[in-house]
Amino acid sequence: IESALNQHHEVAQSVVTMREDRLGDKRLTAYIVGRRAEATPATNELRHFLQGKLPEYMLPSAVVALDNLPLMPNGKIDRQALPIPEATQHLGGGKYAVPRMGLEMALAAMWQEVLSVERVGVDDDFFAWGGHSLKATQLAVRIQEQMQVELFTDQILDNPTIRSQARLIEACQDGRPTARTAPPIKRQDRGGHLPTSFSQARVWLSQKMYPSLIAYNYQGAFRFHGPINVAALEKSLTEIVRRHEIYRTTFPAIDGEPVQVIHEPWSVKLPLINLQHLPEDQRCIEAQRAIREEGLKPFNLSRLPLVKWSLFRLSETEHLLAHIDQHLVHDGYSLNVLLGELLALYRAYSENRPSPLPELAIQFADFAAWQRQWMRGAALESELDYWKRKLAAAPDLLELPFDRPRPARQTYNGGLVQQVLPSDVYESLSRACSRDGATPFMTMQAAFAVLLHRYSGQEDLCVGVAIANRRWPKTEQLIGMVLNNLVIRYDLSGNPTFRELVDRVRKAMREAYAHQDAPFDRVVEAVVPKRSNSHGEIRFERHRDTTSRTAYRRRRGHEWPRYRSVLGIQQRLVRSCHDRANGPSLPDAAGGPAGEARSSGFGGAAAERRRAAANPGRMEPDRAGISTGQMCPPVVRRAGGAHAGGGGGGV
Repeated sequence: IESALNQHHEVAQSVVTMREDRLGDKRLTAYIVGRRAEATPATNELRHFLQGKLPEYMLPSAVVALDNLPLMPNGKIDRQALPIPEATQHLGGGKYAVPRMGLEMALAAMWQEVLSVERVGVDDDFFAWGGHSLKATQLAVRIQEQMQVELFTDQILDNPTIRSQARLIEACQDGRPTARTAPPIKRQDRGGHLPTSFSQARVWLSQKMYPSLIAYNYQGAFRFHGPINVAALEKSLTEIVRRHEIYRTTFPAIDGEPVQVIHEPWSVKLPLINLQHLPEDQRCIEAQRAIREEGLKPFNLSRLPLVKWSLFRLSETEHLLAHIDQHLVHDGYSLNVLLGELLALYRAYSENRPSPLPELAIQFADFAAWQRQWMRGAALESELDYWKRKLAAAPDLLELPFDRPRPARQTYNGGLVQQVLPSDVYESLSRACSRDGATPFMTMQAAFAVLLHRYSGQEDLCVGVAIANRRWPKTEQLIGMVLNNLVIRYDLSGNPTFRELVDRVRKAMREAYAHQDAPFDRVVEAVVPKRSNSHGEIRFERHRDTTSRTAYRRRRGHEWPRYRSVLGIQQRLVRSCHDRANGPSLPDAAGGPAGEARSSGFGGAAAERRRAAANPGRMEPDRAGISTGQMCPPVVRRAGGAHAGGGGGGV
């Protein structure tokens, strides 16, 4: 990107960085120094210039003109001193066009709220401002609540400007039939029994059937570099427990069904484990061992706490905050909410300021009760009718070759293989996305489908996808198990090219998103009355790592990298993509009879083949079909033997 900027005849120097001025909102920002102070190119001119040299995903969201780039004493660029872009410096889409009519002004206000920007024009591009599928669903819900028109996520994505969305809304208001609408989420009376969410009920049942199960235990750690204020940290966690009822909720059974019982707030006192007596290279190892040992202890769902924290002192200026909880009180999105609140509260309390966080509009128990009240009767049947049609005659099982027989009942043992996707492969993936008009998640799903097809020889595949389910504004700051799962049915028949498959996956995903409200368990009950005790689901997941490191580097040198260990495997096979600042990582969790990742071919040459499968640039997207085209280098195909073509034999 810097090389492309420096080719402009009026740009003398440039530096491009990924800014995260709001937690979870990462944007490319370019800083330029003009050759002449009076002739710095305008932002819209630079956008048009870069569009001819870079794919869309590499265009900066903002360009800031500076007299000089800030330098450190050693002569290197001081990136922390680069200023925050102003609204006029964002590349939203060319010349600014003012929203004029009432509908355009209302949409502009919604865009500003969802995208966290100060000003948008009617022709600005939703994606150029950092929009993606989750933000599109959040925008769609705001449109529904304020205008009584429900747009599907794919309609938002296909109409990425305020002007086009206004035309779409006008067409719906003029009489075009709209989809069913959800009732508003309201606070519930705390007098009676409070139901669990559908996702919680599934986890609760598994835990009751197998009380010693630890597959739903989560463990993570946040690392502090620099002096630490333990009192402020304890006060921050105590405030989070007060704010979020879910962290003081237990789940007993009433008449055989789980309910939520909310308890009074409790104060967090951090156990402090001092490891300074150990050799320096052993301290982290011992901390991770102790965290894992604690994480292996099953929770009693009827007793507090269901979340535990402890603090490990590695040195006077280095600490690990361990976090262990039960899946009933969190999902992946919740962990980002937790970290964002902990960041804001710790800052405030360290400076003797009050909490800067507003009170929550609803609690998780309110969401769960609302979900139960809404997804029943006609609303539920309407959604289930779609899934019955979509999954009719779907294969019962994906026949992957294994090197040993599966047990009669799922053991939840498993293993983890993790790779960092090389930058050249990620760049190839990004070019493929730009070329095909698809997101990286969709393109990697297509690559995963090719891999499963090559292993199994099947052309009809069903893969589970987790969604945040945070479309409603009141759920965006909740901690709790809000997520839902969707089934994406891949059609690989007719030996399509990879580009054709990406198009099929994109259409299948957008269609599924339009029917995402049906609880996963209800879909399974309607479509697969009898389930195997030996097999779990095949899953593909994407996790946005929205942890903020730059904010803590600017404040006392604290840094918060997060790690996670697999304590048990809930699904048969999970391919994940974790978005990181230094490039995506590809952890694979495989459930096997001996708890070994290699039981599903996840190791050695197979790992190289997976990396090749994540590189659509090698798949001859327009010429060869997925069953016959080159998916990986010859050395890897030779190492993989017959499996690269879906032949027999054990992996």
